[in-house]
Amino acid sequence: METIKWFDDELEINGFPEYKSERELEHEVMGLLIKLKILPVKIPNESTYKHFGGYILHGVPDLIVILPTGRVFWVELKRYGGVLSDYQKEAHEALRAKKQSVYVVHSLVELCNVLVNEGFLDKITLKKFKLKEN
Repeated sequence: METIKWFDDELEINGFPEYKSERELEHEVMGLLIKLKILPVKIPNESTYKHFGGYILHGVPDLIVILPTGRVFWVELKRYGGVLSDYQKEAHEALRAKKQSVYVVHSLVELCNVLVNEGFLDKITLKKFKLKEN
């Protein structure tokens, strides 16, 4: 368990575990984004939509992330060892061709690095985080 000091709040971070499922990773990623006042929008996967007779494009990333600044990017969640499907590779390529940022994230630490890359966290703030490997 990792602890991140975020202003007056402490966030418990599991940064390096091998998640049993992408759903478990998703739960922690969503919790962290909400705690940081970032809006994550979950994109239902194909199996979810099959139950309701809906339609969704194959391979679209799991989350659209909207920063308080209005900056938007896409996040594909994968547990360690998980690989992108051909549909996902095609969708990511199509989004990037439209000048969209797409990230594949395997842990909360990787997510924090994405937030630095997107300008939401700076490296000085990130260094204040107390990260400890499990």
